[in-house]
Amino acid sequence: MNRAHPFPILLVDDNDANLLALSGLLDGVDNLEIVTVTSGEEALRQLLRREFGLVLMDVQMPGMDGYEAATLMRANPKTRHVPIVFVTAEMDSAQFAFRGYETGAVDYLVKPIEALVLHAKVNVFATLFRQRLAIIDFERYVHQVENVLAARRIGPEGQQLRLLIVDDQPANLLALEGMLGELPNVQLVRANSGPEALRAVLRAEYAAVLLDVQMPGMDGFETAELIRANPKTATLPIIFVTAGMKGRDAQFKGYELGAVDYLIKPLEPAILMSKVRVFCDLYQQRMALEQQSSHLEILVAERTEALRRSADELTESRERYRRLLGAVTHQLFSLRPANGTLRSYGHGSGCEAVTGYPPQAFENDPTLWLTIVPEADRAQVAARAAAALDNNAISQLEHRIRCADGMPRWVRSTFVRAGTDEAPACDVLIEDIDQRRRVEEDRARLVDQLALATRAARLGIWDWNLATDELVWDERMYQMVGVAPGDLGDAHHTWLATVHPEDRALCERAKLFALEKDVPYDIEFRMCCPDGSIRHIKADGQVVRNAQGQPMRMTGIHYDITERKQAEEEMRRHRDHLLELVDERTASLLAATKTAETANRVKSEFLAKMSHELRTPLNAVIGFSQLMARTQSLSPDQQRNLEIIHRSGQHLLTLINDVLALSKIEAGGTRLDPVDTDLVRLLDEVAEMLRIRAQAAGLELLLELDGMQDGAFAVRVDSVKLRQVLINLLGNALKFTQQGSVRLHVRAHVQNGQARVAFTIRDTGVGMSPADLQRIFEPFVQVGAHTGEGGTGLGLAISRQYVELLGGELEVESELGHGSMFRFALTLPVAAHAPATPVMQGQVLGLDQSQRGRRVLVADDDRESQMLLGELLEPLGFVVAYAGDGIETLSRMNSFTPHLVLMDWRMPQLDGLATIRRIRSQADGPQPRIIMCTASAFEEQCTLALEAGADAFLRKPLNVNELYAHIENQLGLHFQRGPAPAQATGGLAPNSVAEVLREELAALPEEIRGALKEGALALDQHRLAGALAAIEQEHPDLAARLRHMTAAFRYRELWALLP
Repeated sequence: MNRAHPFPILLVDDNDANLLALSGLLDGVDNLEIVTVTSGEEALRQLLRREFGLVLMDVQMPGMDGYEAATLMRANPKTRHVPIVFVTAEMDSAQFAFRGYETGAVDYLVKPIEALVLHAKVNVFATLFRQRLAIIDFERYVHQVENVLAARRIGPEGQQLRLLIVDDQPANLLALEGMLGELPNVQLVRANSGPEALRAVLRAEYAAVLLDVQMPGMDGFETAELIRANPKTATLPIIFVTAGMKGRDAQFKGYELGAVDYLIKPLEPAILMSKVRVFCDLYQQRMALEQQSSHLEILVAERTEALRRSADELTESRERYRRLLGAVTHQLFSLRPANGTLRSYGHGSGCEAVTGYPPQAFENDPTLWLTIVPEADRAQVAARAAAALDNNAISQLEHRIRCADGMPRWVRSTFVRAGTDEAPACDVLIEDIDQRRRVEEDRARLVDQLALATRAARLGIWDWNLATDELVWDERMYQMVGVAPGDLGDAHHTWLATVHPEDRALCERAKLFALEKDVPYDIEFRMCCPDGSIRHIKADGQVVRNAQGQPMRMTGIHYDITERKQAEEEMRRHRDHLLELVDERTASLLAATKTAETANRVKSEFLAKMSHELRTPLNAVIGFSQLMARTQSLSPDQQRNLEIIHRSGQHLLTLINDVLALSKIEAGGTRLDPVDTDLVRLLDEVAEMLRIRAQAAGLELLLELDGMQDGAFAVRVDSVKLRQVLINLLGNALKFTQQGSVRLHVRAHVQNGQARVAFTIRDTGVGMSPADLQRIFEPFVQVGAHTGEGGTGLGLAISRQYVELLGGELEVESELGHGSMFRFALTLPVAAHAPATPVMQGQVLGLDQSQRGRRVLVADDDRESQMLLGELLEPLGFVVAYAGDGIETLSRMNSFTPHLVLMDWRMPQLDGLATIRRIRSQADGPQPRIIMCTASAFEEQCTLALEAGADAFLRKPLNVNELYAHIENQLGLHFQRGPAPAQATGGLAPNSVAEVLREELAALPEEIRGALKEGALALDQHRLAGALAAIEQEHPDLAARLRHMTAAFRYRELWALLP
């Protein structure tokens, strides 16, 4: 074999640009013959047509990919020896590399490829190819010599050619004889079956065989395979003739079995004659060649010389390639058997880069190449090297070595037969793959972790190769479908058969949608298991596409969601049941709400009526008791009896107010009315108000302020409700404390415009038992041993509700016999300025002469209320008329034309609200000022009255000063008043003023002084008002000053001035 013979290499890639780039990389390799194809199918055809020394093939190609093409090459005896090197840019993981080696590849290159490495690998395979051709040529010539010598002994001259025609149909045989009968010097021999044809070719020599494919028993393919298997008939030309096996696969199989042609019936006689004549001519030429036996000795000598030269050239080429590979980081050396061991020689510089040992170390110890292999791998490495020497095959092995520094390293050793039969040798290439193996081990760990996770999550993993229709499942998928690994058959149809019949079409649509629309495969379906159960499955998948966007494979998971579906179904049933219960409950609640609303409305109506019915007579009782108190002719017993009447009326009013307040709280009708309040002043007033009562009981009342030392502390709060809470709590503490003290501690802290104010009321009283603490805030309940102290039992219940309305929580701590502590804290906005102290006015004495005669219509069905208002207004200079109901009121509007109407709400025939609307609706009628006066205590009635057209709103029992203030405001009047009382100073009045006041009080009747003292001690404004009304008859100036003191809650000062 001449070294100049080109090395044929086949490049396979579906991308023309990649083929051009790969061809460019190979420009530096001498004497190459490059053939390029763009598909696996075309590569197989090229390999069947001619001999190639190497195939460089892309992995990912449409249709038949690289793995499939390699598998078919290895299955064909004609192409199984051709080395295959895979080239890819996308799949560089160990999984794909291992698959490549399993299909028979000798190497696996990942783009981008270094030109030097590629040249080295191609040159190695070129050397192997030329050695193989040299051996084949030598064996062929030896065989020719033997054939020629045998032919000389046989003598072919004058021998007629034989042509074997094989068909099971006599008519077909007859037709073939008719077509070929004109061939000169050719004997047509019939055979009716494959076995008969085999016997014929073994008995005689034939120029060719025309072999039918479809025959009973042994068909044409089996017959051809047996002909090729026999060395005596292996080279006999076979022409397949068929009428039915027309497909591409059948033709390919025919050529794979060694056919020289494959003809499809009906046959054209001329074409058939032409093809058969070629093989007859070849046979005659071969026979003629054998006649020239005299020239064979010369040919053998020439061939021997040529082989010697080729061996020399190959040796030189090998040395050249060894020098070339010395430039790369691979170890290259040769092995030669000697004395039962394989000794190395010819180590290049790359050995130090791989092993750490210099070339000289291997030259000094020819067995060092095997010594550095760990004992666990050593026998396998030596066996691979021996196999390469014995079988003339390329062998590869990945194993570990121990480097010069003692560290282990993974390498890949490639063993290639070299030398001759007389002097066998083996070339070895060792590559450093330590980094790759470490990456693979890391990936393997990740794969194991993923497998563990999928097992834990009970996930089934599947991979579907769309090109080959190959479906790969993991163990969990087999368990789900209920088949054993290896029994898969047509995997896709096996899987589809397990899908519930009602869901199959849905699954197919989802698959097609994912393939065509490039969207994820996402579906839920039911699966029929082998045990008869039905499981719910969730499938997720992704389509993998090539560079052209064509789908290549689908990969995804299945997981069992039956328990989730069952839970969802159970939840749905529970939800439906709950909805039914909710509907039933809603209906019940609606009925209950309606009942409650009806009851609440009835209660409100009842309370409104009872408030009116109770307040109306109380208005007369309290009002006339005040008027009677002005009478100087009352005896002491009459004055005392009158005081009892007044006090009882006030007590009844307090009881009514508490009941209504609690009812409003429970109905959510109580609202806050925050105002700017000087908290220090409010606390001082409450303390002063209750200090008289404390001193009378021999107790000490202490007020302690923390964080409010500047004398004024302005906050925005509903001062009325806060004052009532403090009075209730301190009043209770004084009531249930026999000795010691009651302490009110208030601590304030300001931050970001908000004041956090904490109130603590602590006493040294009798305390409460745990049982009492449980019901201390219940309405109408008085706990402890002092239930006879009086009261409604509503104070603490109202206080707690008010504290919660203010934004706090009322808490209590107590121990029987050791006192009690109530506390709450409020967060209040800080006010910009403390409100000014109200200026007190003197007692109303009458009207100026110019303002007298203003007409006031009193509309009230209660005669006593009419009389009371008349007594309050007529002495001042008003003209008062009366109406008993709304109809009469409307009638008096035109006849009396009042300036002011004092309108009662509840009246017969036409109530006050309707009457106001009638008055306001008559645009051309009189439009007096209207003040609604009602015994109702509900806030919403004030709003209704004002919306109907009232100008002001007063509640009964009437506050005289408030009544006068509204009249003054509505009619634009200015009352004549007595002298204004001095402003409060927060302590006792100056000595001179106090002495005068004390003297004036001492001059009052004893009954009036006693009423004042009892009212100041009990903090009872209504009782004080009765006493002041009596004083006002004779001493209006003194009464005005005393009213100022009580309005400022200066009860302690008043109590101290009384003898």
